[in-house]
Amino acid sequence: MNAPYDFVVFDCDGVILQSNALKSRAFADALSGDPQVLIDQFVAYHQANGGVSRYRKFEHYFTSIRKLHPYDDRLKWTLVDYADRVKRGLIACLTVPGVVDFLTHLNSRRIRCAVNSGGDQAELRDVFESRRLSQHFTHILGSPTSKVDNMRFLREAGFMHGQGVMFGDSRSDFEAAQAFDLDFVFVGYESEWKDAHDVLRLHEAKSIADFHAIEIHEW
Repeated sequence: MNAPYDFVVFDCDGVILQSNALKSRAFADALSGDPQVLIDQFVAYHQANGGVSRYRKFEHYFTSIRKLHPYDDRLKWTLVDYADRVKRGLIACLTVPGVVDFLTHLNSRRIRCAVNSGGDQAELRDVFESRRLSQHFTHILGSPTSKVDNMRFLREAGFMHGQGVMFGDSRSDFEAAQAFDLDFVFVGYESEWKDAHDVLRLHEAKSIADFHAIEIHEW
């Protein structure tokens, strides 16, 4: 890893917050009453597509798994139910070990930090403000805008001047980093990306268990 960098982009779930498992549970619970075999199929789809917005995931469920037509009303109240469960979980869950100390160090070195998440942007900003995490970041970006489009915004806003790295735990994080020529560090603490290590080995990407694995003095 070539450090220090001029800027750092972080995913949220599984990278800043220990929230991957709670989101998987929330996806299942929001569909309570539907056939369990379909819910299990959907949760597997969700876990295989980390970083994709909830809007696209639930649309996939209703159109391709549940095959429900029309589904607009059901989608609307399912999203509300899911959002309520997730927000309460995000406020209460733990942070990934070492990440707050790492962010504090990056701030002290004036290394620019941003969040690029598949989570709902307004929800994410409320949660980060409530948890006093907002102070660490110049930008907190989420869905429904895609991660690639959020990266494009960061570039156009001048955030991506110089050398950068992204910390992520999903294929969408890795692909967004590649699309904008950023180094990538995989955070494996609670990642649900099943073939991550095969992909990382192929591309010689770095990985850490959590942020305690980083030698802060090198940044």
